[in-house]
Amino acid sequence: MEQSSIADSHYFTKTENRYMNKTETCKYVNVSNNTLNKWIQNGFPEIVCGGITRYSKDEIDLWMKQHLKK
Repeated sequence: MEQSSIADSHYFTKTENRYMNKTETCKYVNVSNNTLNKWIQNGFPEIVCGGITRYSKDEIDLWMKQHLKK
């Protein structure tokens, strides 16, 4: 029982960043800053709050799937 509660508490303290800054986003999608700027002009999802811009991995993945050439 003790191990279970330790594992559960570890689950809640472990965080994977769902939100990235622009540099991290460029690395995530493997494009240059200039390319990302063009994508942003074409609707690439970004979150701006209090002058800080972040990018959601979930929203990026969805946007990329929607823009696949078939």
